[in-house]
Amino acid sequence: MVLLDLAVVLMYLGMTGKIDLGVRYMLPLYAFSFVFVSKLANVVDFNAIKELWNKKVSVKGTASLLSTSLVSLAVIWYVFAGILVYPHYLAYYNEFVGGWQNGYKYLTDSNTDWGQDVKRLSVWVTDNNIDRIYVDVFPGTMPAKYYLGDRMVEWHVQNGRPPKGSYFAVSATFYQSSRLNKSKNNGLDYSWLDSIKPYANIGGSILIYKL
Repeated sequence: MVLLDLAVVLMYLGMTGKIDLGVRYMLPLYAFSFVFVSKLANVVDFNAIKELWNKKVSVKGTASLLSTSLVSLAVIWYVFAGILVYPHYLAYYNEFVGGWQNGYKYLTDSNTDWGQDVKRLSVWVTDNNIDRIYVDVFPGTMPAKYYLGDRMVEWHVQNGRPPKGSYFAVSATFYQSSRLNKSKNNGLDYSWLDSIKPYANIGGSILIYKL
């Protein structure tokens, strides 16, 4: 009960506090979660699987087989989810929300985007033989300029829309936060992108549009 009380207090403080800078402030909850989840080991009974193999499953064995199967499937899912998300670990979201490709629709900032995909953006631009791309990515101009060089045209929400027919790379953080900062940006935001399907998604943190 003490562990549960501490977990509830931490969750309350995290959800009511004014600091909203990512899931890292909730990381202590993971320790408590692991303790509670570890109790599932008590319901795993591999003898039930042996009984099924020998076709001698009892009523009690059926319940054990079901619980063992569910826990085993959850563990297998957990392992494969970690493998399949490689190398986009920072932008990991579970399959219920569409995985790393859709995480930006729910959370941004350090939950999704720390500028980790700027180099991958450069690789994508090279692989697709693009000689010019308009860019507004986190954490700013310098890292993108370093990798993209003259192929990059610096862009900001205050500039409006890039030219028709151009490629536009925007950080998930800037895309979503532009709505909150609309009053600071002369009434402009990136909501006009809502009706356009991203042409490519780089690591879950950079969206590319072909306008």
